[in-house]
Amino acid sequence: MISVLFYHGKDPLEYHRHRSLYSDLDDSFNKYIPEFDYVFDNIQATEESEILMLQEGIWRGIKWLFKQAWKEEILMSSASKIFLGIDKSDRNLTKSAFVYYSVITNKEKAMESLESISSIIKRGAKNAYEEILIEEYEKTQRENIEE
Repeated sequence: MISVLFYHGKDPLEYHRHRSLYSDLDDSFNKYIPEFDYVFDNIQATEESEILMLQEGIWRGIKWLFKQAWKEEILMSSASKIFLGIDKSDRNLTKSAFVYYSVITNKEKAMESLESISSIIKRGAKNAYEEILIEEYEKTQRENIEE
């Protein structure tokens, strides 16, 4: 098994070993701290050009989505870069990516930005959007019944 840390937060983050987080502990506790290497993929430190050089597909779309997560204008104009490869994967991944995309922006803006992409991809994203609306409606109904 290979452990991977895929980081896309706002703040810089460097690779470090687990034990370095516990430098204040007595050495007798070291045997209880997991110590293993892992793949560290720092998406914020990855150049945009490096992402765009990836073969079009799921990984490229997801990396671009995460790279631009904190830049709404770029994100909104990048719908085709994000969803073109993701749409070729399973429906759950498309829905998850759209949920993330619409939470970062907002559902209405997200739907507007999809107008520039192909009808097949747009249909998948709209289906995901409709599922989200249905889930929200059902949750509200359950809460109303409970009250």
